Amino acid sequence: MLKPEQLQQLESFFSGIEKRAYQIVFFALHNETESLDIVQDAMLKLIDKYASKPQQEWAALFHTILQNRIMDYHRKEQIKKQFFFWRKKNNQGDSEHDELYDQTPDVENKTPEQSFAIEQLGTRAIKILKTMPVRQQQAFLLRAWEGYDTGETADIMGCSTGSVKTHFSRARKRLQQALGERYE
Repeated sequence: MLKPEQLQQLESFFSGIEKRAYQIVFFALHNETESLDIVQDAMLKLIDKYASKPQQEWAALFHTILQNRIMDYHRKEQIKKQFFFWRKKNNQGDSEHDELYDQTPDVENKTPEQSFAIEQLGTRAIKILKTMPVRQQQAFLLRAWEGYDTGETADIMGCSTGSVKTHFSRARKRLQQALGERYE
């Protein structure tokens, strides 16, 4: 049984990470309902299995659980495609989500033109991210967005550091090519 202060710490942790976690999963799945389910499932798994771990370890553990759930989803979808190839997929995740902008730096002290240009650049970057292979998306989001180093990202993704470097480099190169000089 969790103590009240543990519950409060978990609640604070989840409220700080839930939107970014949803966006990471949504980029990988393109399905709103499944993305919400996976984030919720990862939260429950963290509480069930790892709540007693030090709070500093929660983020890496949570992202590891999230990545495993994403890969499980893709494996299930591959099996479904093999056995139910005649069915059309009913994708409920077509809607654009602007919640990502809740996580971007504030653009105060910018002219309206500068703010608009930044928003347009962010929209283009999101569209490019959505077209990348899942492993490239995840490596980029974990490294650039969540701030994990190569080793931590490799642990979370369950692959080698070389693989993370390759996926991250390819994602960066693709964004640089698509966005040109404005990449940074």
